Amino acid sequence: MGVVVAVGVNQQFSLRLRWAGARIGRALFGGAAIAALLTICLLPSAQPALAVCTQVGSNVVCANTTFNYDSGAQANLAVTVQQDAAVIGTGNNDAIRITSTTNATLTNNGLIDGFVTILSDNPGSDTFTNNGILKITDPTEPLQEHSMVGTNFIQTANGTFLARVDANLLFDGIFSRSANLNGKLIVVVQPDLYDLVTTYDQFIITLTGTVGGFSSIETTSPFFSAITVVNGNDLDLVLSRVGFGSVTGMTPNQRAVGNALEPGYSTTLTGNAATFYSNLLAANSVTVLDQLSGEGTSGTQHAAFGAGSLFNNAMQNQSLFGPGLGGLSVVVPPAQYAQSRVTPGHDAFASIKKRRRRRSPSPAAGVSGPRASARRARSTAKARPAVRTSRYGISAARSASTIRPGRTSSSGFRSAAANRTSRCPI
Repeated sequence: MGVVVAVGVNQQFSLRLRWAGARIGRALFGGAAIAALLTICLLPSAQPALAVCTQVGSNVVCANTTFNYDSGAQANLAVTVQQDAAVIGTGNNDAIRITSTTNATLTNNGLIDGFVTILSDNPGSDTFTNNGILKITDPTEPLQEHSMVGTNFIQTANGTFLARVDANLLFDGIFSRSANLNGKLIVVVQPDLYDLVTTYDQFIITLTGTVGGFSSIETTSPFFSAITVVNGNDLDLVLSRVGFGSVTGMTPNQRAVGNALEPGYSTTLTGNAATFYSNLLAANSVTVLDQLSGEGTSGTQHAAFGAGSLFNNAMQNQSLFGPGLGGLSVVVPPAQYAQSRVTPGHDAFASIKKRRRRRSPSPAAGVSGPRASARRARSTAKARPAVRTSRYGISAARSASTIRPGRTSSSGFRSAAANRTSRCPI
């Protein structure tokens, strides 16, 4: 049995092994000779797939996303990073590395995330113009300068330079032949314990001096402020710490928590306290104090209460007497049928007034006679109580007439019939 092994590595880091010459027994594989090809695919490298900037003549255009561009040694090279493009440095490599024999130009209109290195054989003939964003976000990259000693660095009003700093006086600076400054500087504060004032000497270091200055300087942490100071040919960066309760625009809760934290801070802290204050100083917003004050929990409760109130209001507005229906009122629509029929000709007599009957004068007004006596007897009868009959069948209550002394019946009561006057006198 002979074995031949061939090993090769392709772009996908695949290892191919060829094994041949083995004969297996008829009982297992029917006596067939097997030649097996075994491919072992290793895990892909941590390095992203390389994309290249396109070069035509001496002009190089970087579009989309490019990693670790290296021009090699060239003369009169013009490299442009387009507006929507990004050139990123990975694996401790420079984002852009140019080796210039003379007259090289680098123009960034997009994003460069990583170090820029320009090696100049003819110092002063090369130029780097930053119209976009220049920064380093890879946490494994050390804090150090962009190296372009023989190059003139120019940042326009549209450019932004983000520089990391820490409490050990390390920073992402620029080392160039000259520096013409404008645009924005953003100081990216790293977690650490900082003094009240930290000065980074030669933040921008040049051979011939600086011109202008950054139009605005910001810090990523609200607990710091920063300024630049000209120092000979160089530019220093001064970082000042702001008290935890002294940041402009804080809420009362945030200010109270910050003032409580301030006395406990020191650059000599160790252990959990050092970790806590280091991360707090690197926070991007004062809202980090809300988590310590309990305002986040109360905010959740307020949101829940508000949702419950909205639900109750919605349910009440759907009810018959809901406030949303016009204040406890119900409008009954008019009847959906025709009006009652009116007899024809009735309207012709509507203007004729009916004669009112004249009432007879009241007996109290001096009118006498049979009608007055009868009317008076009827009114008196209405005011008397009902007749109650005793066990002997004789009326025990007053009759409708009035009892008068000397004129009684045999039972002691005057008969109602005897007291009644006939309407037709005899």
